[in-house]
Amino acid sequence: MAEKDNNAQVDTGAAALCFPSVLIGFVKGKLDGSGFSVPACLCGGVAAYRLRRDTQKMFNIKESEDASMCAVGLCGICALYQDVHELQKQGKLSVGGNVVSVQPTQTPAMKEKEAEAVGPAANNPAPPYDKPAEAVVEEAKN
Repeated sequence: MAEKDNNAQVDTGAAALCFPSVLIGFVKGKLDGSGFSVPACLCGGVAAYRLRRDTQKMFNIKESEDASMCAVGLCGICALYQDVHELQKQGKLSVGGNVVSVQPTQTPAMKEKEAEAVGPAANNPAPPYDKPAEAVVEEAKN
């Protein structure tokens, strides 16, 4: 039996066609390390334009602002697919075939919150037991 992959995966072609805002949220989140960008998802047109300009800047692709606006405005799905494809080709997005793989990430704020919830015990593990497990279980019963 194959091991289950817990990473969220999205077919880029289908996502660009059916759920472009969700794909933008995944890609922007992947690039900024947050996993998923809700603002990018909610502001799809603006985020698609910014993603296109960021991709151009990242890989020194020459395209005027007017051409970028026309690409996103006249065929946003095509422009989004081009940008995602370029990011995959350049190794900025993990791919499995035609799939964007988004690894679960934990921000520093989330790590800090988790450390507060666990308390100091997380940083000071319990010393190893010098008794056999059976003796520890017997003590717990009494």
